[in-house]
Amino acid sequence: MRRVLIVGCAALFVSIACLAQTPGPAPLSQEVLAAILGQPAVTGEPTSPQTEEPVLAAAKRPLPLKATCTATCLYGGTVSCSTSGSCTSVDGTSCSSRGHVTCGGTTKTCSNCYLDCRCSGFSDAFCRANC
Repeated sequence: MRRVLIVGCAALFVSIACLAQTPGPAPLSQEVLAAILGQPAVTGEPTSPQTEEPVLAAAKRPLPLKATCTATCLYGGTVSCSTSGSCTSVDGTSCSSRGHVTCGGTTKTCSNCYLDCRCSGFSDAFCRANC
């Protein structure tokens, strides 16, 4: 009888411990969230006249445009680049014009083992076997 009572009490304590909830962290204030996210706090902010919602400072600055250029290389493949300004691309048409892209003053030219091999005058079969 004593063992049954001990097992019953142990089961009661385990079930109470499993059902007990620990308190979670307190919710963050608007000022703390604004500091974390890098946005101005909501209090005292200008509001949109139509919705009375706070106007975020980031909404006043336009997002930078990103340009991506891609050139097709001679004998297949591509080369590409991205920039916040403008870029240019020229597709490859011959060994002297293999294809290239230019972003922000930096030029990337099509170049790989197969392309170099073919432009050196070797056959397709030879270049496939050796590249």
